[in-house]
Amino acid sequence: MNKNTESILAKPVDAMTFVEYKDKLNAMRKVSERAERRLARTYADINFFVEKGSIITDSIGSIKVISSGCYIDNGEPKKAFTGIMITGKGKEYKNGKHRTVYQDNIRNVNST
Repeated sequence: MNKNTESILAKPVDAMTFVEYKDKLNAMRKVSERAERRLARTYADINFFVEKGSIITDSIGSIKVISSGCYIDNGEPKKAFTGIMITGKGKEYKNGKHRTVYQDNIRNVNST
């Protein structure tokens, strides 16, 4: 438990209405959900790290990574990378189109 959850539970209660109970329960869930997202992101970062600026390729083409996010696939946290589309010659498209590549679809990673 973190400090926020402990502080919610630590206050002595002599009487509690149902509304107060629901409010405390919702506060605990929010804290728990944030902690779960942080843990998932940490797991995904540790197990599949790609630096910004790297070129990654999937079945559609290549992108230059500008950001990454985390998603859950069958209970396992995985990475999704967003970037600028790259031509076959390794240059960025003039229109600056972006797209996302999911970890499971990556065929190649060229770190900078």
